[in-house]
Amino acid sequence: PSDLAGLPDPIHVVLEANVTMQRADIARFTAEGDGARLDASGIVPLDPNGRFDVKLLLTHKRPNATLAATGQTAPVSIDSLELRAQATGSLANLVADALLDAHGVNAQGVGPADVLIPLHVEGGTATVRDARVKLPAGALRLNASVGVLDNHGKPRSAMPLRVKLAAADVDLEPLTQKRAAGRLVFDVDAHGTVQAPQGSAHIGVDKFTANGVMFDKADARISMTPQRVTLEELTLDPRDGGKLNAGGTYGLHDSKIDATIDIENLPLRSVLALTAPTVPLSGAVSAKVHVTGVATEPRLDGHLTIAELASGTIALGKLSVAFDTQQEKVHGVMKLAGSLGTADLDAIITPRTQAVVAKLDIGDVRLARALSAADLSLPLDGTLTMTAKADGVLPYPKLEAALKIDDLLIDGVAPNPNTVSLDVSSEADQSYVAKLAFGEILAAEARYWPLRNTADVKARFHELKASAFSPELHRQGLDLMVSGNTDVLYGGPMKIQGTFTLEAFEAKIQHEMVKLSRPTTVRFDGSSVTLPKTDFEGAGSTLSLQGKLDGRAIQADVHGDLNLTVLGPFQNAISEPTGVLRLEAQARGTLDQPLFTGKIAVAKEVRGQPRGIPQELDVRSGSITLTPNTVQFDDIAGRLEEGSFKISGEIGLKDLMPDRYNLYLEGKRLSFQTRELRVEADASLKLTGSGKIVPDVSGEIVVVSGRYLKKFALKDFNFIGKQPDTSAPLSQTAPMLKQMNLNIHATNAEDIEVKVDASAFAVTLPLQMDLRVQGTPLVLNVGGKVTAQAGSIKFPEATLNIVETLVTFTPGLPPADGANLTLLAEGEVPSKSDDTSADEVYLVSMSLSGTLAALTFDLSAAPGLDRNQTLALLITGKAGFDQLFYGQGKTTGTASGNSTSPEVDAAIALAGAGVTGPLTGFVENQLEDRLNLKVDLSASVTSDQVRVTARKELTPRLRIEG
Repeated sequence: PSDLAGLPDPIHVVLEANVTMQRADIARFTAEGDGARLDASGIVPLDPNGRFDVKLLLTHKRPNATLAATGQTAPVSIDSLELRAQATGSLANLVADALLDAHGVNAQGVGPADVLIPLHVEGGTATVRDARVKLPAGALRLNASVGVLDNHGKPRSAMPLRVKLAAADVDLEPLTQKRAAGRLVFDVDAHGTVQAPQGSAHIGVDKFTANGVMFDKADARISMTPQRVTLEELTLDPRDGGKLNAGGTYGLHDSKIDATIDIENLPLRSVLALTAPTVPLSGAVSAKVHVTGVATEPRLDGHLTIAELASGTIALGKLSVAFDTQQEKVHGVMKLAGSLGTADLDAIITPRTQAVVAKLDIGDVRLARALSAADLSLPLDGTLTMTAKADGVLPYPKLEAALKIDDLLIDGVAPNPNTVSLDVSSEADQSYVAKLAFGEILAAEARYWPLRNTADVKARFHELKASAFSPELHRQGLDLMVSGNTDVLYGGPMKIQGTFTLEAFEAKIQHEMVKLSRPTTVRFDGSSVTLPKTDFEGAGSTLSLQGKLDGRAIQADVHGDLNLTVLGPFQNAISEPTGVLRLEAQARGTLDQPLFTGKIAVAKEVRGQPRGIPQELDVRSGSITLTPNTVQFDDIAGRLEEGSFKISGEIGLKDLMPDRYNLYLEGKRLSFQTRELRVEADASLKLTGSGKIVPDVSGEIVVVSGRYLKKFALKDFNFIGKQPDTSAPLSQTAPMLKQMNLNIHATNAEDIEVKVDASAFAVTLPLQMDLRVQGTPLVLNVGGKVTAQAGSIKFPEATLNIVETLVTFTPGLPPADGANLTLLAEGEVPSKSDDTSADEVYLVSMSLSGTLAALTFDLSAAPGLDRNQTLALLITGKAGFDQLFYGQGKTTGTASGNSTSPEVDAAIALAGAGVTGPLTGFVENQLEDRLNLKVDLSASVTSDQVRVTARKELTPRLRIEG
């Protein structure tokens, strides 16, 4: 039933008991569920004066899972626990023993710990004897007792107490979320009564680190009586020098304080490491302070000084603060004089009345260094001066202040003007007025009433240029100039009333200029903002905008012509776009769910190069119609380089994202090009589907021209692509394509030219194809065949005619890996000799097989030539090593001392590839297996030597070879 949703699963309970009017004799009680089990047995009296004799065992294997199932959280988590307990006697004189054994205990990030707590109850007193908590580093021990009942079984008015808690070698890291590292020791000894405890405590850490700062010692000793807590001693000794000592008392009943703090040359960095580690200040702190009064109104006497105050490498000076209890005032003096500039602050605060009298003078502060000291990255510089006076009651005293920045630089460029001033004053109507001036360009006045939380802002700007604040815009050929004024009254959130009048507007984009046709005024009224009909013109554009934002409701209209040149610097989808679009569009709905309607038409052909496509796109006609749920493509036609295309149909929208497709694409001589492949094709495709962000694609593609050029390297008569594709796979760059189903029939109207350059020979093939492409772009399933009725393989000294070509496809593999090629070629090749009448003619057969990325090459010749001899014949025109070394008829002797033919080195190098490839491969494997050394070996064979080269790449830019 739904009413039980969220409740824990039921538990299994077994109870076997004999019950009388006086007692229950429990032979067996078991409750089990969700990893927990409770077993109990014994006698439970039903008479208040009866006697108990009960045994209990509770085990739980996963307390955390049980807690999580209830949806509750707790500050302590436990992996497993066991509780054993036994109780005898009456309620007035109960004797009980219990033992809690828990493992994997975590509390506030401390743990996991093992906890063992023995408990004994007798005579109304509960006693913990040698309880232990074992932490990953360190341990705690506890002995304690508390008297709850007197000898008559009645609650005690004063409960006797005795506690001894000791910890040794406790790791600070988990206690401080890794902000400190070291070992902690402490002990607590308390006695007396629960109502009036007394005792002592000691906490100490030797040689620890806090937020990167090292300390030799931190020590605190505390004592307590029923009347007060006394800090006997507090000591802090940083490794870098200095010392802090403190002591005092606090009244438990009257809250009175009497404490002293003595600091001597304590590094400010050490203080901040314990309080505010991210503040980038340094210096030396000295103080003598006496604190009296009560906790709610403490009084201070003494002084505090920070010498050599600095922020990073910027020296600031000295800060002094004096505390005077007699006059109930705190007097602070700060005098800073360093590389940043000068600053003098003199302030007196009366804490009881919150009265303040303060004066601040800042002179010749370098703005760039001040921003750096505040860890602000802004491209500003200049000389800052300021004077300020405050007199009155916090938080809103009377205030007079003047700030000025001279020689202003923005990103290293001086604007015109280069002076900014800000004046702040208090007025009789309990308001603050701030006046900002930036030459004649900007004048603003803001009046704020803090008690009413209202403000009135007036500003006037004259030919205010964005490039004055961002020279980078000027370097990019961009600028924005506005003139106008504003008057806005702020009365709280959603209570803004006023106007913003734009008198002039000019946007410079590269060499084009867009201007405001006539002044316009934006009105604010509570939660609504209204833009009247506003016209812009220039750079071939004429646009009219108007609209209203009421709360979150939208009502906006735009119409006119937009020259795409002005959008160039603000987008990267199309490089250097040109052309004009005619817009008639409306936006309704809300900011969360806007609804768009209208039409976008090509008024002047649109040109540009889309990102990721090497060809230029030229859209010459057509339009796009928008409705709240569709994008309709109305006969969009254009050219892509030498090809033409036409798109029609619609895309359905859901939450402004594509959700369904019904699009048609017709193309003529559309080109597709990669490093090795160039294809021009006619296409008739349909994009359909629903419920997903990508469409399914089906239709016909007819290749009207194509060319495939591939270079291979010869290794052991296998041809490996010289330029492997190292780009990221589509599964990483476009994983959504796994939802796109394909069903495309591809044929060719003209032969596809395939040229393979394998250094030793070249293959030329005119291919015909009839393919069915299915699957997805990530896992293609290609069926059909590719054949060639002609073709040739050209060697330096021979040409073979192709007699058979067939390409089949392995489903699920991309064409580069799954296109299996079988090619057979043959031809008659004469062997050259000095005596042309003795030339012998060989019938040479050649085969290529494998994938396009790795072809296997084989050769043979009849009569009686092996693969290497046949290759030598094709390369040099001579077969057999006798002819190569000695020439025709010289078949005796050795090669030594005889001159070789001019082609011998080339022939042996090629023929030797079949021999040296397996040899170097074997040596590479042995070096890697036995020495764990990975090198690349290559070998070349000439008439007088075998040369072996080893290469090892150490980094992408450093390699050794020899």
